[in-house]
Amino acid sequence: MLRIKPLRELESLCYDEKTAGPITVKSGDSHVLKNIAGDTLELSVTIKSTSAKAYGVAVFCDKDGKGFPVTIRPERKVLTMGNIAPPFELAEGEDLHLRIFLDKSMVEVFVNDRQAAVYMSPHDKANVGIRLFSTGGDINVSEVKAWKMKPIYAEPDQP
Repeated sequence: MLRIKPLRELESLCYDEKTAGPITVKSGDSHVLKNIAGDTLELSVTIKSTSAKAYGVAVFCDKDGKGFPVTIRPERKVLTMGNIAPPFELAEGEDLHLRIFLDKSMVEVFVNDRQAAVYMSPHDKANVGIRLFSTGGDINVSEVKAWKMKPIYAEPDQP
């Protein structure tokens, strides 16, 4: 089976690990992560197998929790981000594992090492919250891990 994974070299850019979980998000509700926020992050989110109709992670959230959703829609067998919907299907009983990379306005998502998608989502620089959400069923999030990410290029010296 072909695997789609982020480059291992990205791990050298990660620092300041934060964790949260386990977390239960009730159907129609959401959960704002208190100590995890930013627009240059790597997120690792593991969600136990569920019968929820749509669920996922919203990034670049404002103070009211509105942001850019990365949504799994099992019945439609897609991952949706903005106006794209690449195919993705979970096997019966399979947990969902998202690796989300945020780089300013870019959102890059790797799903269960089988699918990847990239989307540009300009946002207000103040909107950096992260929110978990679910509709049509509860979700159980085993763990959320997040790392700040250093720039890949060295910053020019400031006088």
